[in-house]
Amino acid sequence: MSHSDNKLKMLQQTHQLTQTMLNLAKQEKWEAIEPLNQQRQVLLQAIFPIADSLDEMETISSVLRSLIDTNQELIAHCQEGKQSLQLQMRQAKFTQKAVTAYHSN
Repeated sequence: MSHSDNKLKMLQQTHQLTQTMLNLAKQEKWEAIEPLNQQRQVLLQAIFPIADSLDEMETISSVLRSLIDTNQELIAHCQEGKQSLQLQMRQAKFTQKAVTAYHSN
């Protein structure tokens, strides 16, 4: 296996990890995402710089585009999850204030 083939395989693994992370985010399984993100970071650090020639860059550019698209979708789901949690926390605080006010009367 050549050096560029190995990097392509690592890039594909990175894309698969990102897709798995996206699926977990869609299921709101936030705690399972971080270990996969750590694995992904190790792969990304090993991949770059990706290629030594333009031919190699052309070979892996489509995988990179797909990885970037999937990652952007993952970020969007994580932001939605964060906003949902913030809303739940605000509602819990409001409920707690109402209960406290009720008990103090």
